[in-house]
Amino acid sequence: MEYPHVVIIPFPAQGHIKPMLMLAELLSQASFTVTFVNNEHTHRRIDAAEHAFRRRCPGIKFLSIPDGLPPDHPRTGPSIVDLLLSTSTSCKPIFKDTIASMSHAPACIISDGIMSFAIDAAAELGIPAITFRTYSATCTWTYFHLQTLIQHGEIPAPADGSDDVDKPIPYIPGLENIIRSRDLPSICKLDPEDRILQFFITQASKMKNASALILNTFEELESPIFTHLR
Repeated sequence: MEYPHVVIIPFPAQGHIKPMLMLAELLSQASFTVTFVNNEHTHRRIDAAEHAFRRRCPGIKFLSIPDGLPPDHPRTGPSIVDLLLSTSTSCKPIFKDTIASMSHAPACIISDGIMSFAIDAAAELGIPAITFRTYSATCTWTYFHLQTLIQHGEIPAPADGSDDVDKPIPYIPGLENIIRSRDLPSICKLDPEDRILQFFITQASKMKNASALILNTFEELESPIFTHLR
């Protein structure tokens, strides 16, 4: 019997890979065949650990694709900016070719919420795409409203130590006067035209093109925000 095949592609950073590996394990235990796609840099780092993981989850296959950066690029700290931009511009063609060449066609693709090129590739191949935002529902809902915050002058947010950091933010439905300037994501301190801030605005917008949304949370914790997201 051939079980449904799911392709999972995380953003190549630990806080994104770990929850998506946990999802891969759950799907494998439910008899799905899972292909987990990393960038080559991450694939080399976890290759030694893959054998133990494979024994526990034999239905998971690991593949790698290039991320467009040179092998010696650190891909951490301030250099994570290069990785964000490179994956968004370089990965789609090779990822699409990788999917198209699979002998066991995927039933769906689950992509990280900031790897929207995979949603585009899935659409072009006629495969349903699900996006997994590895943050909370509240954080995800806030990212959907970054452009609104810019329009109302809340971005750039006040600097730490300012008297305005405790000012309530009234412009996000469901969070009116609950979150303060100090609670906004750190990228909200950037200039509105900054390429990283614009990157996250674009990625949040493209998430709406997916067939479904997975969040790293549970409903009892964030039920009011789920209502808005639905």
